[in-house]
Amino acid sequence: MGDDKSFYFSFICYFSNLVRGKVTRLKAKRVPHMGWNTVESEDGIMDGISSRHFYFAHSYYARPADPGIVVAATDYGDTFPAVVESRNIFGLQFHPEKSSRLGLNILRNFAEIVNESHRI
Repeated sequence: MGDDKSFYFSFICYFSNLVRGKVTRLKAKRVPHMGWNTVESEDGIMDGISSRHFYFAHSYYARPADPGIVVAATDYGDTFPAVVESRNIFGLQFHPEKSSRLGLNILRNFAEIVNESHRI
């Protein structure tokens, strides 16, 4: 995907076009999954974010072919990837723009990652 200076940040619905994997419909009692849920991780783009409640609005989730790129997960009938990172690709299942201060922190972390990669 592009050169080493290119970065991609996407919601999972678009992310599934950037890496190999499978898109699956949620198996929960209520679909779509609309509302706040807990995300479990402290790595990568989630670094320094103490609370883990983010806003979700989806009926499907992406499961990457490489499970090693999953850095955060959540549970809603199934445990599924909430955040994936692969080299210069970052994907979220939840909506940072609807997740208040925590969503802004995610976007700030992404900006810092990009800025660090461009420093000499």
